Amino acid sequence: MGEISNWHDYIMYTDGGRKVVVPKTVADGKPWVWRARFWGHQPQFDLAMLEGGYHVV
Repeated sequence: MGEISNWHDYIMYTDGGRKVVVPKTVADGKPWVWRARFWGHQPQFDLAMLEGGYHVV
């Protein structure tokens, strides 16, 4: 899936305008959270979700 890069020490896949950031340890059920606007602005929520095992999409 597209280009691989680093986002706040997490692996991020980018393909066009689509981005997926992968948690270091995935929670049961492989949960994810949808971030449609303002990608990367005030990332505290995204980082907390990643630490909880969620993918950020």
